[in-house]
Amino acid sequence: MLLAVLALPLLMAARAGLRTRLIVVAFLIALYVPLAGAGPSLQRAGVMGLAGIAAMAASRPASRWYALILAATATLLWNPRVWGDPGWQLSFAAVAGILTIGVPLQRLLRRATRELSPEPTAGGTTQVERFRRPLLDAVADALAITLAATLATAPLLAHHFGYVPLAGLPANLLAFPAVAPAMWLGMIKMALAQLPVGGLTSDAATGLGAVASLPVGYLAALAERFADMPGGRVEAPLTSAAAVVAAYAALAVLALAAGGTARLDDRLPLWASAWRAVRRGRRRALVALVAAAAILATSSLLSGPAAPDRLTVRFLDVGQGDAVLIQHPDGTAVLFDGGPPEGGVVRQLRRAGVDRLALVVATHASRDHHGGLPAVLRRFQVATLLDGGDHTRDPSFHALEELADQRGVERIAAIAPLTLVLAGGDLRVEVLSPPRRPPGPAPADPNPRAVVAVVSSQGFDLLLSADAESESLLPLDLRDVDAMKVPHHGSSDRGLPEVLERLRPEVAGIEVGLHNTYGHPAPATLAALHRADVPTYRTDRDGTVTVTVDGPSMRIETQR
Repeated sequence: MLLAVLALPLLMAARAGLRTRLIVVAFLIALYVPLAGAGPSLQRAGVMGLAGIAAMAASRPASRWYALILAATATLLWNPRVWGDPGWQLSFAAVAGILTIGVPLQRLLRRATRELSPEPTAGGTTQVERFRRPLLDAVADALAITLAATLATAPLLAHHFGYVPLAGLPANLLAFPAVAPAMWLGMIKMALAQLPVGGLTSDAATGLGAVASLPVGYLAALAERFADMPGGRVEAPLTSAAAVVAAYAALAVLALAAGGTARLDDRLPLWASAWRAVRRGRRRALVALVAAAAILATSSLLSGPAAPDRLTVRFLDVGQGDAVLIQHPDGTAVLFDGGPPEGGVVRQLRRAGVDRLALVVATHASRDHHGGLPAVLRRFQVATLLDGGDHTRDPSFHALEELADQRGVERIAAIAPLTLVLAGGDLRVEVLSPPRRPPGPAPADPNPRAVVAVVSSQGFDLLLSADAESESLLPLDLRDVDAMKVPHHGSSDRGLPEVLERLRPEVAGIEVGLHNTYGHPAPATLAALHRADVPTYRTDRDGTVTVTVDGPSMRIETQR
């Protein structure tokens, strides 16, 4: 529908005939589906769109139910196993819900808006009032469609994921205005990119990209904030097919009840009359108050949590990988590694109240350490990248360095000895290793030359050693620290007892993924920590581990 709305006016302006217009729109749909990934929901939408165009071309009435059944048949013929895909199930359930619940609800809400806000008289029509009716209808449509799709997909979501996301309803309503601009701007930019290279088209495409980033960024921010909204989901595991069927039977009863809207239709004029009996000034004040409350609530959600007012260290749960965040009370934030690309480090940083990073440390070239950092550089303002690439040939690490240069991030080679001073001198990052090495290719194993650093502030010392184990740590001038990250995800290390004896940490964190295939953390490592009487926390078992420093004491909180 969005493609048709974008293309048809342009084709009409070009005086294309009806058949030409329909053929072009059909071609755009066939082009868009594979470009956008050709997932089950896109396949369904593409078949339904082509069916609607075929009906228009044949001057036949278009049946949405027929198009939905045709889409199910076509996608199943293409891949009979797709019926088991949650995306396929959710897409068809959402559209079925819109047709059964959404359409009658849409009519009811539209009538309600007309009763509560009748059309002004011709003599009193203003420019604002002229756009009021389409705006109210759009709000009614968005509410009806979103509510119907949410209800229709709830049993399947509970079955596949164990919960129903209540936050999806307000998130989709807020996202509604940005979807069409994001898609249209992106499609126009892509079309311009197919034209012969020229200054005008190149500048236009660049400008459109900058404008398109606004609605796209807004949608991404909504997804991040509402995904972590307190009370945003209800745990409701439906483990059996019978439970899912029972849930849909209850929804069917609800749909039948919603279909009998005669009583509501009868009451609407009475409620509208009571509303209009209120003085106009009071009505406007009440509407303004509700709108202001909605804007404030949305702004609060989008702004995210505040940064902590105490020195805070977080061993972020990014799966099998490393990501350690240090936050100073003045707002300075430092990130050591970003975990693997699928670890979700950006969301973890948002959840911690980070909006910019003074320093990002890429300890060494390893996917489970630097893989998530490109997303960090794209989503946050980063001042400095401490580059532990050690002249690696890893192309993904080179891409990280190039991205840093493109975004104007200062890059500093992580060569010891080196000390970085942040937060007005109250936060120090002392790099102990690796030392400068002779010219030549990088070592095959980057772990021994990973960045080893001590982060210090307010009398608190934290040792971070990435994947560098005792063979790299014992030659260093180690001192007592308050906390440490156990090297290399807790792998077996014969020299770890001596390292612990020299560091004497009060708490240790192990960054490790649940059910990893490496056997991390090794039993010998856990035994060494136990013998050294070091309280140890693990991200696979405890989730994100937060250490809050309050003077001479530390408070430990775990996510699980």
